[in-house]
Amino acid sequence: MKIKPLRLFLSFVKFSIQIDLNTSLIIKYFKILSLLLLLSSCDFKPNDKVVPEWEMDILGPLIKGDLTIQDIAELDSLHGKHDFSLADFGLPNMAGVPVPNNTPSGTNTPVNAGPFSTFNITDAFGSGLIESGEIYFKITNGWQINLQSGIFIFKSGTNDLINQPISTIPAYSGIGAKPSYTSPVNTFTNINTNDTLTLQVLNFTTTGGMITDVNRKLTVDVYLNNIVIGSITLSSTESFSIIDTSDFSISGNRIKSESVSGTPNTFIANPLPVDFRFQIYFMDETKTVKLDSIFDTPTIIAANSPEIKLVTTLNQTKLNNLKNSDFARTFLKLNTPPSGSVTISNSLVLKVQVVGDLKLKLSEQ
Repeated sequence: MKIKPLRLFLSFVKFSIQIDLNTSLIIKYFKILSLLLLLSSCDFKPNDKVVPEWEMDILGPLIKGDLTIQDIAELDSLHGKHDFSLADFGLPNMAGVPVPNNTPSGTNTPVNAGPFSTFNITDAFGSGLIESGEIYFKITNGWQINLQSGIFIFKSGTNDLINQPISTIPAYSGIGAKPSYTSPVNTFTNINTNDTLTLQVLNFTTTGGMITDVNRKLTVDVYLNNIVIGSITLSSTESFSIIDTSDFSISGNRIKSESVSGTPNTFIANPLPVDFRFQIYFMDETKTVKLDSIFDTPTIIAANSPEIKLVTTLNQTKLNNLKNSDFARTFLKLNTPPSGSVTISNSLVLKVQVVGDLKLKLSEQ
């Protein structure tokens, strides 16, 4: 039987079309079946949202910090304050006795006063090296006389930290806020401190006035901010704390969870030559404590300690408080003061890491 080429070609085309149609139907049915299988695994809520029942494993760092003496809580901002009477500046301080005008246009010589060694920098340690920082002062006039001028100099040893002329500060009338003057901020570098700053006052002048209240004071505040500590030296009577607060979230802001289970493990290494009492607190967005330490008992971290692992078992209430926390605060307080003096460099790094081995059950967004 002889088959013509044209007929053979048409038969092949017809067969191909049938295969393509069958394939399209198979793909369509497969898609429908896949959708049905997906819907059958979901829980339909009254609001018609589909919520898959998912769980997420978390195995990794929840907190990681490198802490040094730069994180000493008492060094966050240093503040010294002292109240001065007129007598401290060599001026009459008796009721009914006038204070003379000692401005350049007056008849009396401007006053030089001090040095006053009354400004404690810190009680945290006996001495130390401050590599850099910022300083400014504020004068609040509670006296009944106008302050006209003067140069206020704060020193550490022989180093001037700030040398600043003041402008006029009016007398305090006894009503409302006391008049004040705040100096510009000055930077300094590399000073050795033994807990005190000295104040020297030069060419101090007033416009004079009558004193009726001898109890009024001139208040001088000095502030040291943004300081960088090179080293500190401790004695047997001193103590300090190292505190670090950081953002915290188990699952991030975009993932909501119903519950959490598992165990957080803490790793800490202490190369410092002193031991510490160690705690980690967890707080909500208002900095209110939600979990008052993950440790049930006080934990002591030995001096010169290599990395150790602290296994923590939390009940469900504590785990839920951990889940709802926004901040973590690491707190280390000197446990045993040294028997003699000991110097600690800022090159020594205390490493803290909390690793979570946790499972979250995710909730509707």
